[in-house]
Amino acid sequence: MSSVLLMTDQQLREKLFLLSKSKIFKSYLIYFLFISISGFLAENSLVAMWGSPERADGIYLRVFCIYSMLIGSLLLNYNHWRLLFLTIIITGIILLFFQWGQYTRNVTRPGSLLNQPTFLASFYIFAIASCFLLSALIVQLKFRLIVYFLALGLTLSFVIGIIISGTRSSLLAVVFSLLVVYLWHIKKKITSQTIGIATILALLLVFVCTLNFSIDGTDAISRLISITKNYSSVESRLINVEISLSSMSPLHSSIKSFLFGWGWNNYYLAWDASYLPSINKFDPAPFDKSHNTYIDAVVMVGLFGFLAFINYLYFIFIEIKNIKHRKIKIPFVFLFIAVLVQYLFTFDSLIDVMMFNIFASFLIFTEIQERLTC
Repeated sequence: MSSVLLMTDQQLREKLFLLSKSKIFKSYLIYFLFISISGFLAENSLVAMWGSPERADGIYLRVFCIYSMLIGSLLLNYNHWRLLFLTIIITGIILLFFQWGQYTRNVTRPGSLLNQPTFLASFYIFAIASCFLLSALIVQLKFRLIVYFLALGLTLSFVIGIIISGTRSSLLAVVFSLLVVYLWHIKKKITSQTIGIATILALLLVFVCTLNFSIDGTDAISRLISITKNYSSVESRLINVEISLSSMSPLHSSIKSFLFGWGWNNYYLAWDASYLPSINKFDPAPFDKSHNTYIDAVVMVGLFGFLAFINYLYFIFIEIKNIKHRKIKIPFVFLFIAVLVQYLFTFDSLIDVMMFNIFASFLIFTEIQERLTC
């Protein structure tokens, strides 16, 4: 029914034609094709389709992503996108409020309403990007400046939320991404405003450091530092990579598994098949994901699917590179780098998939709008 309605309007037909030319959209469809093939060939097709009860990250979620891409790029306008980014920010503030309440009650690694600190920290990254995208999309100059300084304050608040969540990967991703964006920004143009903002941020960070969040050692900074004293987490991850790559080797598995993977969400079968007892010393728990999105893609959708995944990320990078509006480009550069870094240490969760899809849809939307105005 939705497809029929889209074809009845001339303007929507024109947008649909431009959507068919979008390399981001086409590359995502190709990636979805290989996800579907891996699910069809999977030993446990039920898990491939629906995912685990805890994560709900099956193939059906990717179908929803395609539909939301259609809605976001064809039906929404700039006012809708402003409202959507504002909603993400407000949601982040609400989550931060409940998380802070948990922290004051000495809850270990507070996860707010999500009850999952890793997912919460990941959401904060998208909330930070939403703050600066919203300030860039504000038309009136006086309101834009207000929103911009509010965005700076909220960014600091969300970083604090990431710290007290104890999520090392997200903190590392944010710090690295902010550093890259800052160096890229000053290389392009050094102004007094840039120096002033950098100074304010530096002073705020110094102030945050004096608050001494690390009472029980469960915050992200303490957990990062603890790696130098306790290598068990690193060792288990490295052995897990070895298990994953071994499961993909044609010498240890079939050509089908090498080319098309073990099946979407069927990573646990690959892990069981290539299990190394040495991991027991560092982490005796079974792994249903490798805690590395790139390794997960290789194992679950094989060589072809992994190349399709990289191809999708590549075209997102190209589209970000081609953004003409600098104030829109900067938050996308921050988000893209942060996500790539975080993918090295986490699996692709429900929140990651849905939020990343929203921002990819906005990229497609801006691409279509530029072509319509040409």
